[in-house]
Amino acid sequence: MAAPEHKYSDRDVRADPDLAELAYEYLDAYTGDFEPLIRAQEVLADSRLLTTSQIRVVLNCMRHDWNIADQLPHPMAKVIEMPQRDNEVVVIPKPKKFKEPSWKDRYVPCERTDLHPPHAYEAKGYDQWRCDGLHNDRPDHLWTDARVKTPYVKAPGGKMIHLLGEGSNFHWHPYRYGPGFGGLSRELGTSEVDKSLWGRYPPELNVKLLCKHPSWLRNPMLLWELPENLITNDGTPIELCKYCKAVRDASD
Repeated sequence: MAAPEHKYSDRDVRADPDLAELAYEYLDAYTGDFEPLIRAQEVLADSRLLTTSQIRVVLNCMRHDWNIADQLPHPMAKVIEMPQRDNEVVVIPKPKKFKEPSWKDRYVPCERTDLHPPHAYEAKGYDQWRCDGLHNDRPDHLWTDARVKTPYVKAPGGKMIHLLGEGSNFHWHPYRYGPGFGGLSRELGTSEVDKSLWGRYPPELNVKLLCKHPSWLRNPMLLWELPENLITNDGTPIELCKYCKAVRDASD
């Protein structure tokens, strides 16, 4: 007898053709109103064969019909016959699968106690745990005012020249996770440099533009004069931004 708590799988249906015959015979005699079985009868009424998954559904419905349940064989890989006692079959349930944690539940600190950056690590057979790292009391970002004297700026790959506005600054990424973390120290590659550098990347110069298209440029080219006959690689002339010019003319 197949106990109701042990279901048939598609593998059971493929491995034992007799199960399909049992399902067809049951549907021929079925007179109830359970919807999954009614749909299976409609498939047979259209002269079509049931798919493997449909046969599996019918068999699992049959397990709850006590008129036929004692005639069904046990599902495969669900019952393991151990040394018998009093003609008893020991049923060992299939182990539960590991349920992958939600994204917010993956953030679990690792066992490291030294300064280190955020990273993913493996534990308990799962390799997507996330650790926020361990850092010192330095801020994650630091801005200081920058005094830029050149009147013109241009993005390294830009197609226009902008007028400089007020409010430029330098931006640092301080070491929060100990020396050796970040692009600059890896490029230079010496421990002495690692200890002396306060930032993990070179400071960035952010300049405020007179216009708002865009309003900021990062690490631009600084120009004292407006160059003439300057063109891009595709031959487009590089000229002064019309929005910057309009703001300057309006202020005059």
